[in-house]
Amino acid sequence: YQRRVRAIKEEILNKNIKMYKEIYSKVSQQVSKLDDAVSQYFEQIGADDSVFHVVKRDFSICGICKKKMQLKHDELSNRLLYCENCKKSYSIQRQGNLVAYN
Repeated sequence: YQRRVRAIKEEILNKNIKMYKEIYSKVSQQVSKLDDAVSQYFEQIGADDSVFHVVKRDFSICGICKKKMQLKHDELSNRLLYCENCKKSYSIQRQGNLVAYN
């Protein structure tokens, strides 16, 4: 009896693992669609100046639109670069010195 229960358990577990691997693969292939759908309901991190404060304007150049980006940080010392033109933000490591791009 216990062997049969273990076999059924193993079969169910294997089917579920296979199903979740397929779901993960499909979501990974179409992640931009998920990002686009979710972004309709959430503001880009860094867009709200009440959370992330500007440390330096014109800090770097955006790789997408070539406009100047802002260096921002929050009260927890999280840092990011934010492009007002593209409305994109990029997280930066907390430690280390940053040098503005001229």
